[in-house]
Amino acid sequence: MRQHVRGIYKVVKYGGQMNYVVGNSKFYDVLLPVEQIFAAMFREAGFNDVAVRTLRKRTSKKELYEYLVSGTKLM
Repeated sequence: MRQHVRGIYKVVKYGGQMNYVVGNSKFYDVLLPVEQIFAAMFREAGFNDVAVRTLRKRTSKKELYEYLVSGTKLM
C-alpha cells in the first residue's frame, strides 16, 4: 500500500488534493485504526495538510466508522 500511495503522489499535480474513504476494522476485539495508518502513509509520501474526518457510523459493530483521509501536494 505504501508503494501505491507513493505512486499517487507522483501523479498528483502541485496544489492537487487527494481524498480516500476508508473504514476502520476490528479483528478479535482489536481495533485497527486504518484511518490513522493511511494518514501516516500520506504524510510519509510527502502530502501536506493531511486530515482525517469522520463521515459516518457503519451499520455493523459499534466501534466501526468510515473516514475521509485527505491531503494536498504542495511545492
